[in-house]
Amino acid sequence: MARLRHFRGSKRPAVDYNFNDFQVCIGSGSYGNVYASTKDEGVVMKVINVRNNPHARDMIQHELAVLQTMSKFERNNVYLHHESETNAALDIEIVRIYMKRFNKGELFDYVVNNHGTRDYLHTVVCSNFVKQIYETVFFLHRNGIYHRDIKLENIMVHKDGQNMTLQFIDFGLSTIVHDGNINSVLSRIHFVRGSPVYLGPPSPVARNNVDAYRMKSILQCYDVWAATVVVY
Repeated sequence: MARLRHFRGSKRPAVDYNFNDFQVCIGSGSYGNVYASTKDEGVVMKVINVRNNPHARDMIQHELAVLQTMSKFERNNVYLHHESETNAALDIEIVRIYMKRFNKGELFDYVVNNHGTRDYLHTVVCSNFVKQIYETVFFLHRNGIYHRDIKLENIMVHKDGQNMTLQFIDFGLSTIVHDGNINSVLSRIHFVRGSPVYLGPPSPVARNNVDAYRMKSILQCYDVWAATVVVY
């Protein structure tokens, strides 16, 4: 008998999502799959089986913490709702995350496919994108979140009428830093993470000489560097 429960802090959806409506797999990764809805083209469902997988469990709890923080940033609110289901007979414990779907795909594909006969995007579009990218980075850092893998493929594009919005995704390498968890973060963090093309120069700061303020500064620099590579 399946048991359905909501995580503490789960955001109640405006409508009830039925996971049976999500039958089309549109992506897969190491920890789970992403499905499109057959009834609502604006929603996707990410499914992860965390049974007997502590790393996946930690990862999904971390991702939910980031997504729920991002929900405070109205323009970049991808998170809708999440739930979990445990079925002892099938030896599964599934987490489902319902998120908004972005109709123009990755920023990388948008840049490649939409510059027309020119080798550049229109100035108005570019200035709007640049503003949104740096505003999102600023919001993340203000909330102690450091993405650490900012790149064109991890920014989604959505068009609603004449409005174009960007959304950062894939927080798998991200780090949350505050004064109370500095030792825990230091014990497991690798400063040089991310995609090689977007990586900034290595920090000369020794690991044993890092406090919360200095760590935040280092991680901020890496994110800003990567965001600037995207803009370039």
